[in-house]
Amino acid sequence: FFLGREDYTRFREKEFLASDQGEASGAAGHTVIMSGSGSTSTFSMAHGQALHRRHQFEREHHSVSLSAWSAVLLQTLKLFMLNRVTPKQFRGLPGAAPTAQTIRALSNARSNIYTTAECTLLQWLNEHTLRGSNLTLAGGGGGVPAADMLPAGQENPFRHNDPLVNFDMDLSNGVALCMTVASHAPAQLLPGKPLNSVILEPIDESQCLNNLRALMASLRELG
Repeated sequence: FFLGREDYTRFREKEFLASDQGEASGAAGHTVIMSGSGSTSTFSMAHGQALHRRHQFEREHHSVSLSAWSAVLLQTLKLFMLNRVTPKQFRGLPGAAPTAQTIRALSNARSNIYTTAECTLLQWLNEHTLRGSNLTLAGGGGGVPAADMLPAGQENPFRHNDPLVNFDMDLSNGVALCMTVASHAPAQLLPGKPLNSVILEPIDESQCLNNLRALMASLRELG
Protein backbone atom coordinates (compact mmCIF):
# COMPACT_ATOMS: atom_id res chain seq x y z
CA PHE A 1 0.00 0.00 0.00
CA PHE A 2 1.60 3.23 -1.16
CA LEU A 3 -1.16 5.54 0.04
CA GLY A 4 -0.70 8.33 2.53
CA ARG A 5 -2.04 7.76 6.03
CA GLU A 6 -5.31 9.62 5.46
CA ASP A 7 -6.02 7.91 2.13
CA TYR A 8 -5.07 4.53 3.59
CA THR A 9 -7.40 5.08 6.54
CA ARG A 10 -10.32 5.98 4.27
CA PHE A 11 -9.62 2.94 2.09
CA ARG A 12 -9.61 0.61 5.13
CA GLU A 13 -12.82 2.16 6.47
CA LYS A 14 -14.58 1.58 3.14
CA GLU A 15 -13.20 -1.94 3.02
CA PHE A 16 -14.54 -2.62 6.51
CA LEU A 17 -17.99 -1.20 5.76
CA ALA A 18 -18.18 -3.30 2.59
CA SER A 19 -17.67 -6.51 4.57
CA ASP A 20 -20.58 -8.55 5.89
CA GLN A 21 -19.77 -7.58 9.45
CA GLY A 22 -19.69 -3.88 8.60
CA GLU A 23 -22.96 -4.04 6.69
CA ALA A 24 -24.68 -5.88 9.53
CA SER A 25 -23.41 -3.42 12.14
CA GLY A 26 -24.43 -0.45 10.01
CA ALA A 27 -27.93 -1.80 9.40
CA ALA A 28 -28.50 -2.53 13.07
CA GLY A 29 -27.32 0.94 14.07
CA HIS A 30 -29.67 2.72 11.66
CA THR A 31 -32.65 0.62 12.79
CA VAL A 32 -32.20 1.51 16.44
CA ILE A 33 -31.64 5.21 15.80
CA MET A 34 -34.76 5.50 13.68
CA SER A 35 -36.87 3.71 16.28
CA GLY A 36 -36.13 6.40 18.84
CA SER A 37 -35.55 3.88 21.59
CA GLY A 38 -32.12 4.09 23.22
CA SER A 39 -30.84 5.94 20.16
CA THR A 40 -28.38 8.17 22.04
CA SER A 41 -26.48 5.36 23.74
CA THR A 42 -26.48 3.25 20.58
CA PHE A 43 -25.16 6.16 18.52
CA SER A 44 -22.43 6.88 21.09
CA MET A 45 -21.36 3.25 21.08
CA ALA A 46 -21.27 3.10 17.28
CA HIS A 47 -19.37 6.40 17.13
CA GLY A 48 -16.83 5.14 19.67
CA GLN A 49 -16.31 1.93 17.72
CA ALA A 50 -15.80 3.89 14.50
CA LEU A 51 -13.19 6.11 16.18
CA HIS A 52 -11.43 3.06 17.59
CA ARG A 53 -11.31 1.46 14.12
CA ARG A 54 -9.97 4.67 12.60
CA HIS A 55 -7.19 4.93 15.19
CA GLN A 56 -6.34 1.27 14.59
CA PHE A 57 -6.11 1.83 10.82
CA GLU A 58 -3.93 4.91 11.37
CA ARG A 59 -1.58 2.95 13.63
CA GLU A 60 -1.22 0.05 11.20
CA HIS A 61 -0.46 2.36 8.26
CA HIS A 62 3.21 2.74 9.20
CA SER A 63 4.01 -0.97 9.25
CA VAL A 64 1.96 -1.71 6.10
CA SER A 65 3.53 1.18 4.20
CA LEU A 66 7.02 0.24 5.39
CA SER A 67 6.54 -3.33 4.24
CA ALA A 68 5.24 -2.26 0.82
CA TRP A 69 8.03 0.24 0.15
CA SER A 70 10.67 -2.20 1.42
CA ALA A 71 9.43 -4.82 -1.03
CA VAL A 72 9.66 -2.32 -3.90
CA LEU A 73 13.16 -1.18 -2.93
CA LEU A 74 14.42 -4.74 -2.53
CA GLN A 75 12.99 -5.76 -5.88
CA THR A 76 14.60 -2.67 -7.45
CA LEU A 77 17.98 -3.61 -5.97
CA LYS A 78 17.53 -7.19 -7.13
CA LEU A 79 16.64 -6.16 -10.67
CA PHE A 80 19.10 -3.33 -11.31
CA MET A 81 22.04 -4.04 -9.00
CA LEU A 82 22.15 -7.65 -7.83
CA ASN A 83 21.94 -8.92 -11.40
CA ARG A 84 25.34 -7.36 -12.00
CA VAL A 85 26.91 -9.91 -9.65
CA THR A 86 28.39 -12.85 -11.54
CA PRO A 87 30.46 -15.88 -10.51
CA LYS A 88 33.37 -14.41 -12.48
CA GLN A 89 33.27 -11.20 -10.46
CA PHE A 90 33.05 -13.23 -7.25
CA ARG A 91 36.55 -14.57 -7.88
CA GLY A 92 38.02 -11.07 -7.73
CA LEU A 93 36.26 -9.82 -4.58
CA PRO A 94 38.44 -8.93 -1.56
CA GLY A 95 38.77 -11.80 0.89
CA ALA A 96 36.99 -14.26 -1.37
CA ALA A 97 38.83 -17.40 -2.45
CA PRO A 98 36.31 -19.53 -4.31
CA THR A 99 37.65 -22.68 -5.94
CA ALA A 100 37.29 -23.33 -9.65
CA GLN A 101 34.75 -26.00 -8.76
CA THR A 102 32.69 -23.47 -6.80
CA ILE A 103 32.75 -21.02 -9.70
CA ARG A 104 31.62 -23.71 -12.13
CA ALA A 105 28.84 -24.80 -9.76
CA LEU A 106 27.59 -21.21 -9.44
CA SER A 107 27.75 -20.66 -13.18
CA ASN A 108 25.65 -23.75 -13.78
CA ALA A 109 23.30 -23.18 -10.84
CA ARG A 110 19.64 -23.80 -11.58
CA SER A 111 17.16 -22.80 -8.89
CA ASN A 112 13.44 -22.10 -8.88
CA ILE A 113 13.98 -19.83 -5.88
CA TYR A 114 17.21 -17.87 -6.37
CA THR A 115 18.96 -16.41 -9.37
CA THR A 116 22.62 -17.12 -10.15
CA ALA A 117 23.47 -13.71 -8.68
CA GLU A 118 21.67 -14.56 -5.43
CA CYS A 119 23.40 -17.95 -5.21
CA THR A 120 26.72 -16.15 -5.71
CA LEU A 121 25.86 -13.70 -2.94
CA LEU A 122 25.00 -16.57 -0.59
CA GLN A 123 28.33 -18.23 -1.33
CA TRP A 124 30.11 -14.93 -0.68
CA LEU A 125 28.32 -14.64 2.68
CA ASN A 126 29.25 -18.22 3.54
CA GLU A 127 32.95 -17.63 2.91
CA HIS A 128 33.08 -14.46 4.97
CA THR A 129 30.93 -15.93 7.76
CA LEU A 130 33.41 -18.78 8.10
CA ARG A 131 36.40 -16.45 7.96
CA GLY A 132 34.92 -14.03 10.49
CA SER A 133 33.90 -16.87 12.83
CA ASN A 134 37.44 -18.28 12.77
CA LEU A 135 38.86 -14.85 13.60
CA THR A 136 36.36 -14.45 16.45
CA LEU A 137 37.15 -17.85 17.97
CA ALA A 138 40.89 -17.31 17.57
CA GLY A 139 40.53 -14.12 19.60
CA GLY A 140 38.65 -15.91 22.38
CA GLY A 141 35.26 -14.37 21.55
CA GLY A 142 31.98 -15.73 20.34
CA GLY A 143 30.21 -16.24 23.65
CA VAL A 144 29.25 -19.51 25.29
CA PRO A 145 28.53 -22.45 22.92
CA ALA A 146 24.84 -23.31 22.68
CA ALA A 147 25.57 -26.92 23.68
CA ASP A 148 26.70 -25.66 27.09
CA MET A 149 23.53 -23.61 27.60
CA LEU A 150 20.75 -25.87 26.32
CA PRO A 151 19.57 -29.17 27.83
CA ALA A 152 21.10 -32.26 26.26
CA GLY A 153 19.39 -33.16 22.99
CA GLN A 154 17.47 -29.87 22.66
CA GLU A 155 17.77 -28.23 19.27
CA ASN A 156 18.68 -24.57 19.09
CA PRO A 157 15.81 -22.80 17.24
CA PHE A 158 17.97 -19.72 16.61
CA ARG A 159 20.79 -21.56 14.87
CA HIS A 160 21.30 -20.70 11.22
CA ASN A 161 21.95 -23.26 8.50
CA ASP A 162 25.57 -24.08 7.78
CA PRO A 163 26.13 -23.31 4.99
CA LEU A 164 23.66 -20.46 4.61
CA VAL A 165 20.84 -21.31 2.22
CA ASN A 166 18.46 -18.32 2.45
CA PHE A 167 18.34 -14.60 3.06
CA ASP A 168 15.70 -14.49 5.80
CA MET A 169 15.97 -17.06 8.60
CA ASP A 170 19.70 -17.67 8.17
CA LEU A 171 20.46 -13.96 8.55
CA SER A 172 17.92 -13.19 11.26
CA ASN A 173 20.19 -13.98 14.23
CA GLY A 174 22.78 -11.46 13.01
CA VAL A 175 25.73 -13.88 13.12
CA ALA A 176 26.43 -14.09 9.38
CA LEU A 177 26.16 -10.34 8.87
CA CYS A 178 28.40 -9.57 11.85
CA MET A 179 30.99 -12.11 10.75
CA THR A 180 30.97 -10.74 7.19
CA VAL A 181 31.79 -7.29 8.57
CA ALA A 182 34.44 -8.81 10.87
CA SER A 183 36.00 -10.61 7.90
CA HIS A 184 36.51 -7.27 6.16
CA ALA A 185 37.34 -5.25 9.30
CA PRO A 186 38.94 -7.59 11.90
CA ALA A 187 39.70 -4.63 14.17
CA GLN A 188 35.99 -4.54 15.02
CA LEU A 189 36.53 -7.73 17.03
CA LEU A 190 39.02 -6.15 19.42
CA PRO A 191 38.05 -5.51 23.07
CA GLY A 192 35.89 -2.42 23.35
CA LYS A 193 34.79 -2.66 19.72
CA PRO A 194 31.16 -3.45 18.75
CA LEU A 195 31.70 -6.94 17.29
CA ASN A 196 33.59 -8.13 20.35
CA SER A 197 30.21 -8.82 21.98
CA VAL A 198 28.82 -10.99 19.15
CA ILE A 199 27.41 -14.37 20.22
CA LEU A 200 28.12 -16.99 17.56
CA GLU A 201 25.46 -19.41 18.80
CA PRO A 202 22.54 -17.34 20.13
CA ILE A 203 19.85 -19.33 21.91
CA ASP A 204 17.15 -16.68 22.39
CA GLU A 205 15.80 -13.47 20.90
CA SER A 206 17.72 -11.22 23.31
CA GLN A 207 21.04 -12.66 22.11
CA CYS A 208 19.98 -12.25 18.48
CA LEU A 209 19.07 -8.65 19.24
CA ASN A 210 22.48 -8.18 20.87
CA ASN A 211 24.13 -9.30 17.62
CA LEU A 212 22.01 -6.98 15.48
CA ARG A 213 22.78 -4.03 17.75
CA ALA A 214 26.48 -4.87 17.55
CA LEU A 215 26.19 -4.97 13.75
CA MET A 216 24.54 -1.55 13.56
CA ALA A 217 27.06 -0.05 15.99
CA SER A 218 29.93 -1.47 13.93
CA LEU A 219 28.53 -0.11 10.67
CA ARG A 220 28.06 3.33 12.25
CA GLU A 221 31.64 3.29 13.51
CA LEU A 222 32.99 2.25 10.13
CA GLY A 223 30.93 4.97 8.49
